[in-house]
Amino acid sequence: MTLATKKPAFLLLPRTLDPTVGNRQWLDCAAQWHRTGGASLVAAPAGPMAADYARCGIPHTPLPATPTLLQHWKKRHALTELVQRARPSLSWLQDIADWRLIRRAVPPRSLVRCLVYQPLAATKLNQKLVQDFILSGGEVVTNSQFVFSQLEQDFTLTDNELTLVPPGIDPVHFDPQQVRPDRALRLAADWRVPENAALFLHCGDLKPDGGQISLFHALAQTGRRDVYAVILGQETVPGYREKLLGAVNHYGLAGQILFTDHCPDLPAALWLAQAVVCASRAASGVDPLLLAAQAMGRPLLVSDSGAHLELVEPGYSAWVYPASDAQALHNAMLEILGLGEKSRLAYGERARDWVTDKFPYPQWRSAMLGDTAQTSAAEAAA
Repeated sequence: MTLATKKPAFLLLPRTLDPTVGNRQWLDCAAQWHRTGGASLVAAPAGPMAADYARCGIPHTPLPATPTLLQHWKKRHALTELVQRARPSLSWLQDIADWRLIRRAVPPRSLVRCLVYQPLAATKLNQKLVQDFILSGGEVVTNSQFVFSQLEQDFTLTDNELTLVPPGIDPVHFDPQQVRPDRALRLAADWRVPENAALFLHCGDLKPDGGQISLFHALAQTGRRDVYAVILGQETVPGYREKLLGAVNHYGLAGQILFTDHCPDLPAALWLAQAVVCASRAASGVDPLLLAAQAMGRPLLVSDSGAHLELVEPGYSAWVYPASDAQALHNAMLEILGLGEKSRLAYGERARDWVTDKFPYPQWRSAMLGDTAQTSAAEAAA
């Protein structure tokens, strides 16, 4: 039975509908709002998760993905019409540029929040957008202290103009006990990973200093042909995937490396992985996949760049190495490959307990659904 709508609409404007951890968490927020009597809506370019929104009874407004002038006009028209019709009480953006498209259509006393989860380039356009957004009553939210500090410094914002909402991870969705082996076996077959091979799952955008080449170098140093790597991430610099393919051949790793933009079953991928790696040398914000890896009890190996140290307890829930030290990455990989079953299980239990306690999911979802002030007060009291 569908509940009658008792509260205003909740609007999400994600950049994509790819099946990332972050996007699935946004879907969970929309579904929760919908279950409690509200109208949830999502507007984004078409993507794999459109079917997930449809299964939850949440309407999806397709938006153009190409940045031409005509498509920009069509996007503005579609968003203006949607906002004027739905009159959402709470809207979430992932791209500050979308504020220009909905600014005139947002109803009075409606709250618009923009989640800045990666460092934002301090261009004149972004400076103007952020200032206009704040002056118009918008709320700039980030989920990492690293990005918080970057926004304060590069955009001359004060603590009162920024909101820090720590990330959370769902311990039910990312529970190794809930993954049936056949799910992981199907994924291994799709990825052509042989049985009994060791698999490293590397996450992060495909870009210079994204960590992929560092991983290839460390993997080649092992000299092992039974170790495979799946490179999970979007190409954000045109042509960089081709450069990485050249690096794969240079290091003699042909057949051991697979590239994929996204994974349809992340719990199964994490269950299958020997370890999850983020070897990025470029400073980046929060990637919830690193929290998911710990919740699944998988060894996690990360560089010390950006917000990584906010997501792990070095030496306890993860292996952390200096981003500039390629040999340290190789040594950590060897250590993980040498773990016995008993050590892996002990590590997994410890990491899962730590991450689910440190990044509680109910508090994060409550903040996303509009209870930021109450959540911040609870955190201060704790």
